[in-house]
Amino acid sequence: MRGYSRVSIFSPVIGGSLSKPAERFPSLFGDSDFLKKYPYFLPCAVPATFTLVAWLMTFFLLKEVCGCISISCAISDFLLSDRPLYIFFVMAH
Repeated sequence: MRGYSRVSIFSPVIGGSLSKPAERFPSLFGDSDFLKKYPYFLPCAVPATFTLVAWLMTFFLLKEVCGCISISCAISDFLLSDRPLYIFFVMAH
């Protein structure tokens, strides 16, 4: 959880520093018509990528400490059953 907390703190700082990149960093992004048309794509995409990577690492690499709930078992049970989607979320929590 510490990794996700750090990302949630630093992502807005990184995102804010990348706003309007074609205007602020013309030597690096000045030729990009995409970033001129969408000046806030980069400040949204970079922190979102960091957050996604942190979430994926937490989900797949963090060891379960409870032992009584296994998300992989819940996922496999859901995929092999005919239950509606909302039951999966109840089972996972």
